[in-house]
Amino acid sequence: MTSARHSKLRLYAIVVLAGFEVSAVANVFVQVLSHFRFPTDCTSTLCFWTLGTSIGGFVLMMLGAWGIYSGLVRAGYIQPTRSPPILQAGSGPEDDRILMIANELLSKFKLRGTRFFETLAWTENSQWFWINMNQGFRKPRQLVLWIRFRGMLSPDEWRTLLSYYFIWGKLHLRSLVGFLWWLLPFFLYVLAGLGVYSVFGYPAGPLFDVSGGPIIGLCLLLRFFPMTKETFLRQDKWAARSMGQSSLLALFKKIDSLEIPEILNSKRRTGWIATLWPMPNITERIGNLQS
Repeated sequence: MTSARHSKLRLYAIVVLAGFEVSAVANVFVQVLSHFRFPTDCTSTLCFWTLGTSIGGFVLMMLGAWGIYSGLVRAGYIQPTRSPPILQAGSGPEDDRILMIANELLSKFKLRGTRFFETLAWTENSQWFWINMNQGFRKPRQLVLWIRFRGMLSPDEWRTLLSYYFIWGKLHLRSLVGFLWWLLPFFLYVLAGLGVYSVFGYPAGPLFDVSGGPIIGLCLLLRFFPMTKETFLRQDKWAARSMGQSSLLALFKKIDSLEIPEILNSKRRTGWIATLWPMPNITERIGNLQS
């Protein structure tokens, strides 16, 4: 991505944060005015100013978010998906072999709601690191795979990849520990706000919530996406311990060597975009297993 595009995305990110803080400050004014001087008919200039500021902050957030999304699409970091997805039915020897391996692995992993795949299909509307197992009440049960891998992997590599998919279908609790740890300050602040409200009543309780809540919320917003990436990498390590680290690492290296455009494109993210991007790329996944 060019430096000009990076600058625009940085500007849009600042707009989102500014809108968030403007709305938060307006919320504080609402709490104060509602207790001391807020007219019941809301006809004062201050009342309209507060309401307008809150709406303006929300609009800034939406405009900034849309600018970031549009910029990422133009840079090729996000590929808009087709709706509905176009599926290509699998009917060749490779498809039958993959389907047989998938059903064999299902008996081992015992995923909730999925016991047997009847058909297999390929789609462009997917990512290499997950699959659509078409669960629910839809029949026949269909295994949907990313079409870029068609004809690219050996049976043993498909066995490793499908095992990886099915292990991801049973998210390990330990992978979420770091994520939940970062949410702890927010929950503690909420509990403290309830305590202030029960002791001092109104408006001390609501004022306590809106005075510190936006700051904690902003910190969580900035940390949410990096925390998501860290959770995914921890899940990868747990999957590697469950199925064999050497086989999963070899598979990741094979996928990297295929030089598929979508996977190569994810490796081009740099700077703050790479830091805030919630999904680790193949290089980060390989480094994670090697560490």
